[in-house]
This record gives sequence, structure tokens and C-alpha cells, in this order.
Amino acid sequence: LKTMNLQKTEWYTVKNLIRKKLTRRRNNAQSDVRKGLQKYFEENGVHSIDLQQVLQGRKSRDTFHWFLDTIASAVVGVTAAEQLKYVQRPNEWLSRSLEAFSYLCLENFFEWAKREVLEKPPRGTNQGLWTRDGRGKRKNQGWSQDGIRRYNALCQLVRADRATYQSEDEAYLEKKKKEKQNLELVKLQRRQELIQQREQGLEAAYDDFSSDGGSSDSDSDD
Repeated sequence: LKTMNLQKTEWYTVKNLIRKKLTRRRNNAQSDVRKGLQKYFEENGVHSIDLQQVLQGRKSRDTFHWFLDTIASAVVGVTAAEQLKYVQRPNEWLSRSLEAFSYLCLENFFEWAKREVLEKPPRGTNQGLWTRDGRGKRKNQGWSQDGIRRYNALCQLVRADRATYQSEDEAYLEKKKKEKQNLELVKLQRRQELIQQREQGLEAAYDDFSSDGGSSDSDSDD
């Protein structure tokens, strides 16, 4: 309080404002994960990704990359993630706590998303694993005590995973760099094709004009 030069009442106001913004961001992240999972299952099938394999983290490279692109990016924010993942390693743009929370959201809504696709239950009846109505819900912003305990465990698992498979973060960054290079190459090729089409169009127009002019000259000579 002394450092920020705030009175107690002002500090409580700032604290509540920060809490509200964090809660809003967390709720938006959970909603984005739900929608992203449901869309993925609708497009690829409910058996297209194995949850237990994803939970192996960096040990399983392909599913780890899927997790970063589909789940972690939604939690961080797709716009921010798209700007950062081509220039930074995952352990730079994704904090340990957010990575753990991303895994928590994945586990919580994995079966929820499957049910939405397969069963299409009535609105409000389909609930997540740890966000069902129950004791402690209001206190923990919608998460049960079991969900909080699972989050704490995931924080420890993420710490160990990062320490054990450090090279996987660099591997993901290199993959993203190549994807961006390929994308830029495709864009360059398209621009060149458009330029060629325009030049061909101008040549065709010039040829038409020249042939018309030639016939007019011959007619006048006659």
C-alpha cells in the first residue's frame, strides 16, 4: 500500500477490479476451449485425438503440438498466440500456470465436447468434469475442490515435463518457423501469378488494339 500510495479503500477497489478482469479472462478462456474442442470433434471425429496421449505432454510430440495449437492458444488468446508462437518457444509465451490451466480445461471439457457432438443434450444439462454444480463452486470461480487439487498436481507435472523435455519447445518453434516460411512462399507465388496474369491481360489487350488498327489502315488504303 505504501509503495502504491493507496488508501485501504482504494486498494480494495483496485483488487476487486483486477479480480473481476482475471475472472472474465478465465471464463472466456474456458468458453474458447469448449468451443474449440467441439468444433475439432465435429470436423475430425470424436476419436481423432487421445486424451491420455495428450496428457503425456512433451513426451508425445505430435499431440503436444496439437495441444499448443488447439488448447493452449485458446487459453492465452488466439491473436496473441499467433503473433508469438512463430518467434518464441512455448515455454516463453505460455507460463507454467497457464499451461497447467490449459490441461485442466482440456480434461474438464473433453467428454463434454464429445457428448455435445454425439448426443446433443438439452442446453444446460451437459457439464464439465470439475465445473458441475456443487460445494465450493462459488468460492473457486466455478471449479470443484477436486478440480483445484488436479490443477495443483498439473502445475507440478508441467514443471517436471519442461525440465525433462527441454528440446521439444525448440522443436515446436522450428516447426512454426518453417510453416511461416512456407506460407510466405505461397503468398509470393500467388503475387507473381497475379502479376503475370495482369501482364498477359495487357499484352492481349495490346494485340487486340494493334490488329484492329491494322485492319483499319488496310481498309482506308483500299
